[in-house]
Amino acid sequence: MHLILTGATGVVGSAVLRAMLIAPMVTKVTILSRRRVLQAEGQSKVDVVIHQDFENYNAELMERLKDANGCVWALGIGQNAASKADYIRINKSYTLSFANALANTTGRNTPYIFIFISGEGATHSPGPLTTLYGRIKGETEIALLSLSNSVINGQDTLRVYVVRPGAVDPSDQPDIRDFIPKKGGVLGTIEPPVRAVMSVIYKRMHTPSKEMGQAIVTLATGTGGPLKAKGVEGGGRIVTNIGLRNLAGL
Repeated sequence: MHLILTGATGVVGSAVLRAMLIAPMVTKVTILSRRRVLQAEGQSKVDVVIHQDFENYNAELMERLKDANGCVWALGIGQNAASKADYIRINKSYTLSFANALANTTGRNTPYIFIFISGEGATHSPGPLTTLYGRIKGETEIALLSLSNSVINGQDTLRVYVVRPGAVDPSDQPDIRDFIPKKGGVLGTIEPPVRAVMSVIYKRMHTPSKEMGQAIVTLATGTGGPLKAKGVEGGGRIVTNIGLRNLAGL
């Protein structure tokens, strides 16, 4: 089975890639990335496509992706790491551009499964105090779910899952440690103990990276049907962190 992955150098993407690499049902992984992906090097079933313009996808590239079962879209940037315009472009415009490109692919017998890595705090009903993160993630979710219900060229388009991880914790996954971004300063110092405390007293918001990656790959290799589990909302399409933990058997 062929899967597509973006954001493969981030924490979530690294965990998902690791799960794809060890999953026997995944026979091919195509990664769209601006730069080399160290974890993918030497992996025979991985094809890294260096792609710079995430708002445009040519016919040749889309033909290479035509036989994929689905896509895990883990590309994104933090609210404090970019201007407002860049934040919206990277987190919303890029996502919707690729989702639309997949939806308009012709000659397939089944729709792609599209898994959007959102996050806890995303909302479909923003208020005056809603953060940019919560609003833009929510707007992107709404647009994707709407696309999931549409028909283009006489065929179903996408089967979308929105996944909302909480505090992603890679501390028990040493096999991705060398590939994920290193945080310095105060944040890099306080995050590990905070995650350790959360794993004990606030489990509903704690997201172990290994189990998260495995659960996401299970979704990507499935049928794309609505989910029925505690913590799954939006007609079986929005997987909250509680839902993600349940799917992962935590």
